[in-house]
Amino acid sequence: MTLAALILSFFCKGMQSQQLEGYTLTVPAKVSVQWGLCVHIPCTFTYPGQSRRKLYVYWFQDVRTMHYYKGDYTPGLLVATNDERETIGSSASGRFRLTGDPEQGDCSFRINDATSTDRAHYYFRIIKGESIKFSYRNSYTRPQVDVTELMEKPEIRKSSELLLGKPVTISCQAPGTCSGIKPQIYWTPYSIYDDSKPWQQPHSNGSMTYGSNITFTPSEYNKGQVLTCRVTYGSGWPTTENTIRVDIVYAPQIVHITVNITSGGHLGSSSLKSERDPDSVVAQEGNNVSLACQADSIPDPLLSWTNWNKTLNDSKQAKEHYLLLPKIRPEDTGLYQCQAKNLLGSVENAVHVTVQYAPKLIRENSTCWPENNDFLCTCALQSWPPPQIWWQVEGETLSGNSSRGSLSMTSWLQGERATSRLRLNDSLDKDHSIICLGNNSVGVYTMQFQLSTFQTELHHGILSALFGSETRGIIFLLALCLIKVLLCFSLFFFAFRFLNPRKIPPRKAPLATSGL
Repeated sequence: MTLAALILSFFCKGMQSQQLEGYTLTVPAKVSVQWGLCVHIPCTFTYPGQSRRKLYVYWFQDVRTMHYYKGDYTPGLLVATNDERETIGSSASGRFRLTGDPEQGDCSFRINDATSTDRAHYYFRIIKGESIKFSYRNSYTRPQVDVTELMEKPEIRKSSELLLGKPVTISCQAPGTCSGIKPQIYWTPYSIYDDSKPWQQPHSNGSMTYGSNITFTPSEYNKGQVLTCRVTYGSGWPTTENTIRVDIVYAPQIVHITVNITSGGHLGSSSLKSERDPDSVVAQEGNNVSLACQADSIPDPLLSWTNWNKTLNDSKQAKEHYLLLPKIRPEDTGLYQCQAKNLLGSVENAVHVTVQYAPKLIRENSTCWPENNDFLCTCALQSWPPPQIWWQVEGETLSGNSSRGSLSMTSWLQGERATSRLRLNDSLDKDHSIICLGNNSVGVYTMQFQLSTFQTELHHGILSALFGSETRGIIFLLALCLIKVLLCFSLFFFAFRFLNPRKIPPRKAPLATSGL
């Protein structure tokens, strides 16, 4: 029995009841309602005795006033009853309503459109004929109603995702489900309110839900727009509102590519060029190139960089993604594409990056060799823009396809490569210095061949050539001079040995042997 009493006490926590001579009433000790909304107060009761007379029930607000009916004074303000002969207090008229069936012991009631005047204690009274007149008015059976500030906001719902160009309906539901005053619902901006449609939904318990719908087709104008639904219950009543941001879901639009080119060095860097959405850009070897890709979509697009369909870096879900090409090289020349995509679609843009560089020697195709009584020299260089080649022989300068005296040259281009061939028809009784020069707008490269009569005599015309830039050519000349000095020293040494032969001591004669 003790355990059963504890369990019952647990489930009835927050409820209060009266048990006196068969009169019982169970009701919450305290309820709270927000101003302008409604509250349902559950209640059950019993009373002793049986009678065929009609049972009348009354709810009174326990205030310092007296209610008079047919010579009977009852304290408080009558707010709800099933007795049609009674008059409800003006402040409660139309807002308080019995919701239970008194004949079934249900004394529940509802307060609609709560106001600050509803903040009070309430008590229950029954009358059945002349024998039963009882008020459940002790401290345990007077529920307290507390009216607080209106904090609940309207509920805003969307029929679907907001797609650009696709009609959508947005619904605003007013707080509470009461059947009292019909609230007024406004949309802002007011241009949208012109297309609003109010609605109401009844419920089986007699309550009502109120709301308003707007239907529109999202456009570029609506991007990021804030819609506000404001609900008011009349002049002097509280107002509540809620907002929704028009985050239109749409596929990526207009990929922008911004190219920034800077020069790098030990003393820092300086900006050389910045362009937005160029078809192509030109950078010089060693520059730092930054490619920025920007796109707009909701949700944010997935951005990726490719070069000739080869992914260059990790994809990134953002509105901007960078590709960095530090100290750019000739092999970095190519088409760079940025793609932006989400679940609704994709878009891309591209820029062609050209890397300019000074002439460089193609060693395997640059040499000299004897042919019949002539010498042929070939000079092959590579650069962008393609190089222009000149030959200088003993102060004579030739370019293009030309000839002069014993010299003739032929040149041709193949992409970034330029090749020139020089024919020298001259005796090799003297040294010849032959220089190949190649240049473009970026820089100059020189290559020097040295035809030596000394080497020709010893090696039947085998050529000693100097490759490289002007600086390397000078170093190579110094090395060649050193070789000549060493050769002269060797000849001097052999001549000295020849003129001063070393004396060899006489060999001793073998001992004579006697024989038979």
